[in-house]
Amino acid sequence: MGAYVTAFCIAPDARTAAERGARALIAMGLTVDEVVPKAIMIPFASWTRFVAEAWPQAVAHFPTQDQIEARLADGQVVLSPFAGFNSFERLSEYAPAR
Repeated sequence: MGAYVTAFCIAPDARTAAERGARALIAMGLTVDEVVPKAIMIPFASWTRFVAEAWPQAVAHFPTQDQIEARLADGQVVLSPFAGFNSFERLSEYAPAR
């Protein structure tokens, strides 16, 4: 059993962003077996629309437009909802469609 989660942060490149996300998960006491250094750039002004399109059922889980800017500027990592999977299933099947 495992889980897929998307981490949002400010970083100079995809690898650094993935490492920051992994460190945030480890700090929560979770085990990180695989890190996918895939990144997309989302302008702050597009945050609300991005969340509504990627996770329409979980909009309330995410910070608001103002909150996301403040949290990321403060160096925080913001996580999406976790999606569970069985170990025999492919991790990429649980990524949000983009």
